[in-house]
Amino acid sequence: MNTEQVKELAHKLHEGHFRRDGVTPYFAHLERVANRVGNGDSRNDEIIKQIAYLHDSIEDGRASRFELIRHGVDPTVIEGVLALTKDKYDDYLEYIKTLEYTHSYIRDIKIADILDNLSDSPSKKQIIKYAKALLILHGVD
Repeated sequence: MNTEQVKELAHKLHEGHFRRDGVTPYFAHLERVANRVGNGDSRNDEIIKQIAYLHDSIEDGRASRFELIRHGVDPTVIEGVLALTKDKYDDYLEYIKTLEYTHSYIRDIKIADILDNLSDSPSKKQIIKYAKALLILHGVD
């Protein structure tokens, strides 16, 4: 799949989902995250953008790893999506700490995700959670 096809798949997987305000389509978040990463023209940048578009497809969307495989998503993209998928039973900050052991572009996508979440009227509790996560992702814990 190319990036445009992945973008369309992400849009489909989050159809009917909205941001906290109940009005903004969830896909707008995915697009903003993808626009913050992979700014070059290399194959790696395409993979990074595809991971960014799909980063919430399993955790918050309607997809499974197997569905992504069925759609023909690149295995490297699926691996990245899985790295960014927090299990509902995991502690958030412990999950963030596991990202220390992934590729730097995975951390970059998570940072872009957090920054976008912070721009979306977060609660005080969320601001504190995201601030702690950003410190961990920048090696300051």
